[in-house]
Amino acid sequence: MFWKKKQSQSGQVEVQHPMLFVLREESAQQTLSVHLDAKQLGTPAEAGLMLADIARHMAHALAETEYDGTEAEAFTEIVTLFNAEAKAPTQAVTGGLAQ
Repeated sequence: MFWKKKQSQSGQVEVQHPMLFVLREESAQQTLSVHLDAKQLGTPAEAGLMLADIARHMAHALAETEYDGTEAEAFTEIVTLFNAEAKAPTQAVTGGLAQ
């Protein structure tokens, strides 16, 4: 979804130039490592749409796991915590762009 893709001659989709990688460094309690190709971002509005889409996908995935709640409840919790973190970040953004 958040990458440039190309369909091969065999009909398979090949991911090319990923825009966003998010990795858990050690375990669920560790920090996330986020790698973003800023050249592929369009506008702040597009970034907002992408974040909302990611939140919906995460809520859906949580509802299909051992999460004790509905997809709607998961989405509400994600948005609530997103807004709280946006207002008062718990960690500064560090790093730069990898070339």
